[in-house]
Amino acid sequence: MMKIYYGGTGLLLSGKVWEIQEKLKDCTKDYQFVKELLRDHQKCTPSFYDAHR
Repeated sequence: MMKIYYGGTGLLLSGKVWEIQEKLKDCTKDYQFVKELLRDHQKCTPSFYDAHR
């Protein structure tokens, strides 16, 4: 099972190689750079620290 962890300055993909490759291919349809993906993710989702205060 693949997992995606979003951090403040990057992301970590954990899973089998084929799962990660497939996810990266899906992401390239909407985003050219990782920073764009992170920017959009931060707009939609509160950070871990904000949610647990």
